[in-house]
Amino acid sequence: MFNPKEEGMMDDAPETIIGQAVRVEGVFSGSGNVTVYGEVVGTFTTSGDLIVEDTAKIEADVEANNITVSGEIHGKIKCHGQLNLLASGKIYGDVQSEVFSVETGAILQGQCVTGNGGGTVEHEEPTEEEVNEE
Repeated sequence: MFNPKEEGMMDDAPETIIGQAVRVEGVFSGSGNVTVYGEVVGTFTTSGDLIVEDTAKIEADVEANNITVSGEIHGKIKCHGQLNLLASGKIYGDVQSEVFSVETGAILQGQCVTGNGGGTVEHEEPTEEEVNEE
């Protein structure tokens, strides 16, 4: 079984953890590693790595450096490094990634483009208008 820590994918411990009982709505924009156990709705961007645990459900367009999915994502995914869809993982949306691996049992419903996800994630602070919308 793939382990992102053993493979050297995750450089640091997560700076942000979204707990299982937490629901985040709106624009999430960060620059560190993030682990999600709970729910995210809206848009999600981090210039770090993202781990979507098996209890997580994300209904958002997602952009990150490296991504490991054992939970569920509904939305477009842009991964600038390696995207790993584990056996319990489900992606419902289009995927763009430099490298993409899928374990047996995983679900992908959408189009997939690999080999051109390079570059880095541009971290932008939300505008005052975006913040006030929530």
